[in-house]
Amino acid sequence: MLDLTPPKPIWSHGLVTFAVGSAMHLFIQQLLSNLGPMKWVDGEPSIGKYNTFHFNGNFEIPFKDEKLGVAGHCDALTRPLKEVTQVIGNEEIKTLVPDESGDRYIIDIKTITAREKVVGDIDYKTGGIRNGVWKKSSFEWLYKPKKEHVAQASLYAYLSATSDWHTDRLQGPLPKIPKIMIVYLAKDLNPDYYSRLTYGTSGSKGILNSPYKVFTQSVSKKTVDRCLEEISEVNDYVSRGELAPRDFHHTPTNREFACIYCDYNRECYRDEGYFSSVEEEDNDPYLKVLDQRLESL
Repeated sequence: MLDLTPPKPIWSHGLVTFAVGSAMHLFIQQLLSNLGPMKWVDGEPSIGKYNTFHFNGNFEIPFKDEKLGVAGHCDALTRPLKEVTQVIGNEEIKTLVPDESGDRYIIDIKTITAREKVVGDIDYKTGGIRNGVWKKSSFEWLYKPKKEHVAQASLYAYLSATSDWHTDRLQGPLPKIPKIMIVYLAKDLNPDYYSRLTYGTSGSKGILNSPYKVFTQSVSKKTVDRCLEEISEVNDYVSRGELAPRDFHHTPTNREFACIYCDYNRECYRDEGYFSSVEEEDNDPYLKVLDQRLESL
């Protein structure tokens, strides 16, 4: 049966959110770049309009494996450096040079909200919240990298050392699997955020003393094997023309945002009838309040 449902309009709020995220990615990449203070990542500079200097954004390293049927890109791949002292004239100068024995890192940058949330009962007459309590932000809860982010970066790291992998950015596959680094950047940190915390902020390296949280680790073979197994399973379903099992389980009362923004949500939840009409909007309490206010105008 042909689905004649008109496509959803462009979500302007989402477009702005994605634009902010892209800008923050570029900001971090520039700090890490060969012309930034870290000098840790190769980026491609260019001269733009009116002779302004900027980056093309070519920090990303593409990954594509035809056999596995996967493609993506990491946000950066570090180059190992070491500090050496060189004598120029009669003066000793410290400089950074490539370190062939050093570790490389696949970097994945994630922007994350630092807004606290109020959880409670919606008063549909006033739009206010009754019995509301503050809930910690995703950034404040973050004491280790999220599993899905570790899996993504680990798969990239694994692919970078396989014989089939190639990119014009490097001579060939890496001689060994690099480590991974997940960088979380709080995109909306409140200025009084730290003054309200009573833990985790002691010392100059307190985990909550900066809008960044950085986690590094070696690649786990178990994680990579699990990714490869899941890819193989999905490919089997695709080859049979069937939908793969769900990673998430959405209901109108327990909304799963990964499902809401998925391009295939209607097909996936066809039996339940979700996403086939305005069902989602009808179950959004905030939109109900907005509709009631508009009707009263």
